Amino acid sequence: MKNFLFIFLTAIILSNCAVQRSPEGGPKDTEPPKVIKCIPENRATNFSSTTIKLIMSEKIEIANPNDVIISPPVQNTKFLVKNDKILIKFPSLDSLNEIQTYTINFLNNIKDINEGNTLSGFKYVFSKSQNIDSNKIEGTVYDYIEKVPLENVYIYLLKENLSDGFNGKIKKENIVGLTVSEKNGKFNLYNISNDYNFILALDDKNKNQIVDNDERFDFVSSDKPNNHSEYIELNLFRNQEEIRLNDYYVKTKNKFYLKFTSPVILRNYKIFDSLFTREFQVICDNKLSDSFNCWICEQIDRLNKLNFVFEYDTKKDTIIIDQRKIRSKESINKKLISEIKPLINEIEIYFTKPIKEISDSLIKINAAGKIAEEYKINFTNTDPEKLTISNLNNGTEYKIVLEKNSIIFCEDAIESTNVDIKTKNSEDFGLLKLLLQNPTNKNVILEIKNKQTKEKIKLTNVSIDITISNINPGTYDIFYFIDENRNGKWDTGDLKSLKKPELFKIVKKDFNIKENWEYIEEINITN
Repeated sequence: MKNFLFIFLTAIILSNCAVQRSPEGGPKDTEPPKVIKCIPENRATNFSSTTIKLIMSEKIEIANPNDVIISPPVQNTKFLVKNDKILIKFPSLDSLNEIQTYTINFLNNIKDINEGNTLSGFKYVFSKSQNIDSNKIEGTVYDYIEKVPLENVYIYLLKENLSDGFNGKIKKENIVGLTVSEKNGKFNLYNISNDYNFILALDDKNKNQIVDNDERFDFVSSDKPNNHSEYIELNLFRNQEEIRLNDYYVKTKNKFYLKFTSPVILRNYKIFDSLFTREFQVICDNKLSDSFNCWICEQIDRLNKLNFVFEYDTKKDTIIIDQRKIRSKESINKKLISEIKPLINEIEIYFTKPIKEISDSLIKINAAGKIAEEYKINFTNTDPEKLTISNLNNGTEYKIVLEKNSIIFCEDAIESTNVDIKTKNSEDFGLLKLLLQNPTNKNVILEIKNKQTKEKIKLTNVSIDITISNINPGTYDIFYFIDENRNGKWDTGDLKSLKKPELFKIVKKDFNIKENWEYIEEINITN
């Protein structure tokens, strides 16, 4: 009896401790779930229900219900999943338009429970009317500058009053159709009506259905949409931001920095004490740029707050420069010469301070022990930190003698300094021939930008073939744009006024130029 009881208890314990496993063996399931039946049937007309039931081939889940697109949208629609069934519930039959064809696009959101296999591209289409709309739009979404395809961009078909432009806010009641781009940038809208006059593509990162300042978009405006089919290419750009001073701060004593939202030219700038009773000399970079360094050229130790008055674009502004609030970590550079750049027939010397004036008689240029002749010394307010010595011989070693006080800066002058350097030969550079196809009488601006140094070669009014010599070896991007308003810079578009960007085209990216090499590149100017 005791042996029988021991065997019985042991059997119970072992059975409770046994690990239960699914049967092993067989290939892994890689098949996506399938739609077995739709109630009402797919592409149903005379739709008269508030619920759609989809019966699947296996147990499934909807990965992201909020990403399922109903076109046009129906507010407060609910998605319920139970085992192998999907229920789509509308708030009421009245929430559906009598003549509108609706498409429920599940994208890649239907997945089986066990392996996560995805049913891609399933759409359920229905209409309360007797007909399914047959119009369609297909297209591709790109980035305007880089021309790379963009995914997850929302494409809206809207019925809008565009007499005053478009304010960037999408009203749900104006949406006629809606879809989203795929990984390759492709999109399609089938079974749509032609009751729209505005196509908006929006990279709506926060999904608030508003074109925010940092979001890319494109649009097509038409009073006569295609009644059958249409292929469109949408190139996304950012809104034309208002030109304004975006930031400013003190870098070091007597030096401050300005940052604008767009390239400008700084004009008529002056600096005063806090009461505007005394003016001080100030030097700023004077070139088309979105950022500027400014130097105060007088001792102002006891003055903490100064008024900087300046003009840019069509605006006048005044800011307070508080010398006590130094935000930048830029250290005071006691070394006056920051860079010496030898070219073919000239030498550029860059200083850490802006040049106020120079004394030519105190600057000596020697070559092979003899004083060089006919050289020129120049500096401009465009680059106040650069001194250029030109009319030199190529491939020649020079000794540049900068005697004491030969260069006067804002607060001090240079001590006696010698520089030994050799000018370059043409073989040290690359040569680029640009052959223009379809030249235009419009103002074409061509730029060649060094990706390492950020230096640019800028050519305006390009209308004939061009040969550019003496290009420093490096990796470059070549692009051009049509300067419609002739302001010297590329202007993006503006949604409010339905203005498209100026044409911009990248000719070549990551273009390697080597020394003593000649390159030929064709440029097809697109109008």
